[in-house]
Amino acid sequence: MTTIRYTLDHTVDPYAAILVCQTHLAIKDIQEEIDNTLAHISQSRSPLNGRILLDTLFHAGNGQGRFLDVNVTGSIVDWSTLRPVIVDKRSPIRTQAADMYEKEAIRHSALTTVQKNLLSKGAAI
Repeated sequence: MTTIRYTLDHTVDPYAAILVCQTHLAIKDIQEEIDNTLAHISQSRSPLNGRILLDTLFHAGNGQGRFLDVNVTGSIVDWSTLRPVIVDKRSPIRTQAADMYEKEAIRHSALTTVQKNLLSKGAAI
């Protein structure tokens, strides 16, 4: 099971990428893994520039601190720009994020049973 999953092809403006963090760990504990994921993207496709969105559902829950925004230049994250953002409940970002979570990760998460069932069925939460 991969801790970080991403999409580049179906992102929503203003984001160059959406990353879902399939772990209960805080961002500060997985920064190196995020940096490595972006380096891999840079090598296999092209460097990312702009803003990326991090979904930390398994760590932060489904509240206001779930989504984080950070600036990236040449696939290098400027961690000093990290900030929480509110994503509307009807936003396509939530649907994209829900589609990226692995079933096994959902099953082993600390989410409620209702949240697990919704995510497993592809519902955006």
